[in-house]
Amino acid sequence: MGFFQIINHGVPVDLMDEAMKVYKEFFSLPAEEKAEYAKDAANNTNRGAATLYSSSAKHYDSEEHRYWRDVLEHSCNLDGKDKITWPSNPPRYREVIGAYGDELRRVSKVILGMVAEGLGLEAGFFDKELGQRMLVNHYPACPDPSLTLGVGGHCDPNLITIIQQEVYGLQILKDDKWIGVQAIRNAFVVNSGLPITVIRNGKLASVAHRVVTNTTQSRTSIGTFICPHDIVEPAKSLVGPENPPQFKSFNWGIDFMPHYLSKKSVY
Repeated sequence: MGFFQIINHGVPVDLMDEAMKVYKEFFSLPAEEKAEYAKDAANNTNRGAATLYSSSAKHYDSEEHRYWRDVLEHSCNLDGKDKITWPSNPPRYREVIGAYGDELRRVSKVILGMVAEGLGLEAGFFDKELGQRMLVNHYPACPDPSLTLGVGGHCDPNLITIIQQEVYGLQILKDDKWIGVQAIRNAFVVNSGLPITVIRNGKLASVAHRVVTNTTQSRTSIGTFICPHDIVEPAKSLVGPENPPQFKSFNWGIDFMPHYLSKKSVY
């Protein structure tokens, strides 16, 4: 499965453009207005509330690179109760991103239905309620990209990620080489995360990816993360005496995510 791009997805182009515009306006706000949401990602215990992480957060520096990005993250679940924690500026943020989140939830259900069919899982395997998060990265133009990365190489911790991007920067690792993912107008990039590898009992690897910066353009990408709510384990229909489970079952939120986040300040 890995990475692929989708078109003809049914999300209105005007809504995609407006969502991107809203996020760019948010990141352009004065620092004192954004400070309300600023937290150190490594110490954030309320991952439902809207949170802004900056490039100075713990784990962003290494001997090889400095990481060059700001991140806005919040939950975007079906009941809508989390909207009260979303930014109130730009004033239309909650209306636009609420509608955008609804559309991306619909798209995710179609994708996961096709994933289930393609992986040989029973129909409706992913029909139970799933979590949804918005994670939006903003990468300012960088004076010396050779010294920075937008995001270091990693695999995502969720089921699938749906990305809207306008500017090149996303790269995937293939045959030990980093290969660029073209930014296609009105398309979404989709990639499968580590839980899909577990569900498929190790026979479908998650693809490592990263983001590089550039000197001339800022880059904003909108990530919609579809997450399991409870137990992740190899699909029972795919294991047996001749194909024993390669992974133990685990609680995604309680067991897996704290370990994942201890290795990375944000995903």
